Amino acid sequence: RLMREVHERLGSPLEQYGRPDLRSGDGDLARAARVYSGSLAATISDMPESEFTQAIALLADVTHPVRLTGGRFSHVLADYLGAHLELLRPNVHVMGIEPMERLAAIADTRRGDVFAVFDYRRYDPQTVRFAQRVADRGARVVLFTDRWLSPAADVAAIVLSADVEAPSPFDSLVPAMAVVETLVAGVTDRLGESGRERVAAIEAMRDRTVAERT
Repeated sequence: RLMREVHERLGSPLEQYGRPDLRSGDGDLARAARVYSGSLAATISDMPESEFTQAIALLADVTHPVRLTGGRFSHVLADYLGAHLELLRPNVHVMGIEPMERLAAIADTRRGDVFAVFDYRRYDPQTVRFAQRVADRGARVVLFTDRWLSPAADVAAIVLSADVEAPSPFDSLVPAMAVVETLVAGVTDRLGESGRERVAAIEAMRDRTVAERT
């Protein structure tokens, strides 16, 4: 808990302005290449294979609905993962961050439901509380967070962490996006032909809709 509090404070952009590496003289592109390559390598190499495999299994299990949510910035990752899952399997819903929508989701939660929750430093208390409440109702939480771990990790069934180092004072979601992309590949492989058939059906309906409009 103490480590989380310290790194939550250090996660402030104002605190990051004093980092020595941000003042290095190797140029913007060279600095970005160095930081991102290191962050991506660390994220992938430190990812527990068992956790990642379990995440794929949960997200590919069509017998349970999947809901996704995130914070102010990380919600873009929930949208991105949700858009792919919607193509591959049924019963996927990307939630907004509005309090009433989250309260309704908590009320609708049943044991075995799957929630993909994105929460990076500085951790969002509302997102943490939401994860705790759906977990209390028997949901399985797949938490996407940084290496210092959101407090939501305490109730998560699976935790997938990413390095958030960036060539700026603001934390990066680039490594986290790589985790999401790799998950999409794993879920696609797991669903196999059923996923391909769903994509084909959606594409056929899309083509008919476009033809009708023209």
